[in-house]
Amino acid sequence: RRLDHPHAPCTRSRRSRQHLAATAAVALTVALCIGEPAPLRAAAAATLTLTEAVERALAAGATARLARLERERAAAAAAAAASIYWPRADVSSQAGYTNRLDERIEAVDADGNVREYGLGSLASNEGWFNFVVSQVVFDLARWKQAESAQLEAEVAALRETHEQESASFAVLEAYVEALRARNLLERQRERLARIEAFDARAGALLEAGRCLAGERSEVGLYLEEARLELRAREARAASARSALALLLGEETPAWDAIDADLSRLDQGDFSLPLDRIDAAPELRLLAVRREIERLNVDAARAGRYPVVALGGGYTNYGAYRYDNFVDELRIGIDFQMPLFEGFRRSHEIAGAQKALAAADVRFESLRRAKRVRIETLAAGLDGAERAAALLQERERLGAERVRLATVALDSQHGSVPVALAAQRESDASGDAGVAARLQPVLLRGEILREAGQLTRTLREPAGDA
Repeated sequence: RRLDHPHAPCTRSRRSRQHLAATAAVALTVALCIGEPAPLRAAAAATLTLTEAVERALAAGATARLARLERERAAAAAAAAASIYWPRADVSSQAGYTNRLDERIEAVDADGNVREYGLGSLASNEGWFNFVVSQVVFDLARWKQAESAQLEAEVAALRETHEQESASFAVLEAYVEALRARNLLERQRERLARIEAFDARAGALLEAGRCLAGERSEVGLYLEEARLELRAREARAASARSALALLLGEETPAWDAIDADLSRLDQGDFSLPLDRIDAAPELRLLAVRREIERLNVDAARAGRYPVVALGGGYTNYGAYRYDNFVDELRIGIDFQMPLFEGFRRSHEIAGAQKALAAADVRFESLRRAKRVRIETLAAGLDGAERAAALLQERERLGAERVRLATVALDSQHGSVPVALAAQRESDASGDAGVAARLQPVLLRGEILREAGQLTRTLREPAGDA
């Protein structure tokens, strides 16, 4: 077809559009096959919630990992102590060579028969092959020790729960601190924009003769202070993010922002868990410790009882035994009964009883201290909530004074120093309000930690929180 044909340009344009449409369809198909684009996938996980932070800390945080390893170690030790209930089998050998292997002596036995006996020490007592099986029949002291090891494993599990509570509260503190630093940073950015506008307005008022040069300089100094404070708050916000990431087991933050939703701990109908104090991991741990001390008393008393075990085995004494027997099969009983140990057992029993009494004192003391601590935190929570409400009202009044000072300045009835003082007061009350609104959350978290319920509250589904 000729290029100057009247339909040639339209045909070429139509083919170009068809080619572009086909290319776009292929690209769309490839994108759908690959999945969601990387920016979208990253945006889906860019915001970190408090629950996710706690989950990450308990999964990869150093504190939780150490507690988990300690629990597993204690469980392995308990399993090793329980081996006393199982029989024991051993294989040994003293096979070897001695230059006295051919030395022998002839003797007459009781029946008048002449026999040859080897004189070498090799395999005289232990054979070249020995197989021995033994089973403890009665050993009350070691049985009590095995029970104590089982309770030690339970203590390690409770200690892990306690460490989880501590790790959850540490995450809560770091999370709230990061949120506070972010809120203060956002307020400072908004404040800087307002002060820059106010600085420009003060310059215009200076040119119009409505303010003094010193007043204009005060506004400029406040602007420089705001810029310095912005850089300081940016550094504090970055430091808070890094501290939170460290608790989560991350070298650098793997999230862009944190969620401001703290509704799990920001409840108006918060009730004190005084009736659930005994379920706290620390008290449960001391209760198990008390049981361990009681078992130690029983184990000390059990030292006065006999130890009985059964044993048997087979021994082959190897070659060159001459007229000695080549092998033997043995079975017997091992009985040990302590009669006098220099009063050692009595002193051990007395010491174990003192340890049990000390365990009782520690349990009751911690129980009372925890109750007082929760009541003290509850009083502080009530005061913090009242202070937050007052600061919120003060913040509202400060904003109103700034508005009135601005209106007065516009109507030529106000002054720059009055407007600047109102701005400073409003900024100070606003910054104090940011911290005051987050303080009740920390106090609620600390109360729940004292009761051993913080981790469960932060990890349970939102509908059950």
